[in-house]
Amino acid sequence: MEGAEIIKITKEIAVEGIINYAEKRMEQAVPFQILDLIIPKERWVRSIVGGLETGLGTTLWEPLAKRFAKQTGFKIMDISILMKPKEVSIEISNCIDNIINSRSKGEATFQGLKAKESIKELCKFYEINPLETSDFELPPQGRGVDVWINKDDTNYLFDIKTVRPNISSFHSFLRQILSWYYYYYSRYFEEDIVARIAFPYNPFTNKLFWEGSMGKGRPLDPETDAVVEDEFWDFLTGFRGSFSLIKTGLFEVGQQGLVSEELNKLIDSLDSASNQKSLLDFL
Repeated sequence: MEGAEIIKITKEIAVEGIINYAEKRMEQAVPFQILDLIIPKERWVRSIVGGLETGLGTTLWEPLAKRFAKQTGFKIMDISILMKPKEVSIEISNCIDNIINSRSKGEATFQGLKAKESIKELCKFYEINPLETSDFELPPQGRGVDVWINKDDTNYLFDIKTVRPNISSFHSFLRQILSWYYYYYSRYFEEDIVARIAFPYNPFTNKLFWEGSMGKGRPLDPETDAVVEDEFWDFLTGFRGSFSLIKTGLFEVGQQGLVSEELNKLIDSLDSASNQKSLLDFL
């Protein structure tokens, strides 16, 4: 991809995602608050912005990642294909627990690709004793995939996370990745898979992401378990230093008022009669 294309796509996805979210938010029934009497417009803005802050992954980062991947020749896969065995073997469960405990203590036993290889080795059982389709079910909530792409017979699975996780979240992220390897190899043993947690940007000034993160991100392995900022976006775009262009695109959206103007129109177009009725009902 060229730099100008990265900026253009970023602007399109940002405007489309935020405005679509705002429209859906404003269609929902919102409980009345006293501030509706004083600053009704600002209250709506706060409600929309608050939702965006917690839902930026699905509103911006996920669609942006898929669009870039499609532009550079990746095939976008159906994330619902990743299913888990209904009956989880004790061996697999113990293996995952051992990997997390070992990593948490800073031991080298399961560093790097050793964790993935250990799980794949146990999944040889399923190659010899394949499960039926009916033996699988959807993963537990929170263990699914955000972006699944394929190129050159390799599957890449990503989950885009908040850039300031706590220590318990890092443990959960590792369990999620290890579970993905288990789910995948229990059904598609011969295929190649790369699973990563993606942090879309580094929020720390003058610090590497891992230096600034709580517990330095342990038990995640920065080399094999996660990608941060350009590691993620450069892979998708094929352009070195792509996140600086993404920031440029987002900055231009703000400077040109492409979102704020549309938000003002949406809020001004609210059914004033309906709003007035709700206020009168309250009073």
